[in-house]
Amino acid sequence: LQRLAMTSNALLLRQHLPALRAGGLDAVNLSLDTLRPDRFREITLRDGCEETIAAIRAAATAGFDSVKVNAVVMAGVNDDELVDLARAFALDEPIEVRYIEYMPFEGNHWGERLRMFPAEAIRARLEEQLSLETVGLEETARIYRAREKDGRALRGRIGIISSMTEPFCATCNRIRLTADGHFRWCLLDEGEIDLREPLRAGASDAELTQLIEDGLRAKKPGHAPAEELVALHQGAGHFGRSMIRIGG
Repeated sequence: LQRLAMTSNALLLRQHLPALRAGGLDAVNLSLDTLRPDRFREITLRDGCEETIAAIRAAATAGFDSVKVNAVVMAGVNDDELVDLARAFALDEPIEVRYIEYMPFEGNHWGERLRMFPAEAIRARLEEQLSLETVGLEETARIYRAREKDGRALRGRIGIISSMTEPFCATCNRIRLTADGHFRWCLLDEGEIDLREPLRAGASDAELTQLIEDGLRAKKPGHAPAEELVALHQGAGHFGRSMIRIGG
């Protein structure tokens, strides 16, 4: 194990930062879609916007190798805050702010396409007030350096994750283990392999490794286009697991 990172909504993170860093945690990815408490409550169905922001700022000074803020962009909900999010976290701190295209998951009404705000529009919205310079394409995001129009550089970087309009399947290196012990090789593929029950039944390391390798071999070269995903899920009557039940 070369690097240990954690994804969190940051609501209870701040008090645990020293222990997590001392315990060997190298990086944190923190989710925040808005800077406004009223919108935060509308999106998450709970309070905690100020605490989340405070935890992100505390994480930036806690000694981690990397601190990233993940914001899912939703048309008509938070697409007017993209520059504000960049300035709030990346202007004076080495925090990477990543904007994520809205993806189809259970309960988010993706099939209506009302909240879809594509990567091209995200870039255009940012460039209304910032100058973006492409750094390169990482495994799951296109990365930029940003400057204010007066030339002042933002310390942190900008990332755009275009899962729906510019898929990065060929370079994706992400796999997930759900809280109920299922191995999942793609967010947008319903395929899963249960590892918990074999583990509880006494499966050997070799047998578990074989199951994981079977899952990796099932990983497709790319996920289906958005329209096909919607049609598939609508035909099944559901969108599979919600993101909160997948993790990450």
